[in-house]
Amino acid sequence: MAEEEMKEIGDIIYTYISNRKSEKVKAFCRKRVAELCDGFPLYK
Repeated sequence: MAEEEMKEIGDIIYTYISNRKSEKVKAFCRKRVAELCDGFPLYK
């Protein structure tokens, strides 16, 4: 992961914390995390 991904992670965290009562936002953040993780598999 590089700087761009770190910015994405920070944005996800901020969005989640700022809207932690919204189930829709939580689901959106989970989707973003899954998409980000797909680009960096633990095993090849």
